[in-house]
Amino acid sequence: MLDIETADLPQGRVRIAAGERTHPPGARTPWHTSGPKLIHLMEGTLTAYGLGGKVLASCAPAPKLCFFSPGEEMWFFRNTGSVPMRFLLISVDSLDKPTVHEAVGQVMRISGKQVTLAAGDVRTAELASPARELRIDVAAFDGIGVGDYVATVRHEEKQRRARGLVKLPGRWQ
Repeated sequence: MLDIETADLPQGRVRIAAGERTHPPGARTPWHTSGPKLIHLMEGTLTAYGLGGKVLASCAPAPKLCFFSPGEEMWFFRNTGSVPMRFLLISVDSLDKPTVHEAVGQVMRISGKQVTLAAGDVRTAELASPARELRIDVAAFDGIGVGDYVATVRHEEKQRRARGLVKLPGRWQ
């Protein structure tokens, strides 16, 4: 049984979504910006990481029920165990701040507020194959230069814009 008292839940109207996921050993999710998550880990080991490789949460050993609230921090899950990780994920997002799967890439060009990225593949830690470019209007990207590895912040794929870019220490970290 999990008994949580928290002020971390979004206020106002929310969207609750759930889904079962399975990841092989070593697999990871894309970078996310999101609301809180309730995780029912059925098999394996789940670790949530933030920028700089900081461990934000660990959920193990299975079976286990965990609560994860990233706040405004970007994060990803990785299966850090030696067996497939199987879990049920329940997301609670404010309607005005839905879960975003952030884009990653290497900066190829900067022209005013438009940044062109060579898209990355977080599963392989390589550039996407076949190669593809993302042109994004970015509100803020201080300290970012051509050649840097980055993740978007609050990427709006259809509008081709992002609130910002975050420099990563290596390919998609």
